[in-house]
Amino acid sequence: MGQLTAEERRRAYAHRQGAALYRTRILPDEYRHAAIGRRALTLLADTPGAQAQARAACGEMNAKIFAAYRAHRARADRRA
Repeated sequence: MGQLTAEERRRAYAHRQGAALYRTRILPDEYRHAAIGRRALTLLADTPGAQAQARAACGEMNAKIFAAYRAHRARADRRA
């Protein structure tokens, strides 16, 4: 395997920096947000009807997030 070009080295550095930022700052913050949401659900979704409504809302949000991710991957894969 040959040496990396300057552009390949720059991209690898940026990838490592982005991964470190995600690992040290973004992911811990996401865990805190999830914990806040779980606590709110235990307080607010206190009936079977409210729990069903919360479950449906979570499913809808997950579907939107995964659709956005699939669209992003499709764009990224076309550029690769």
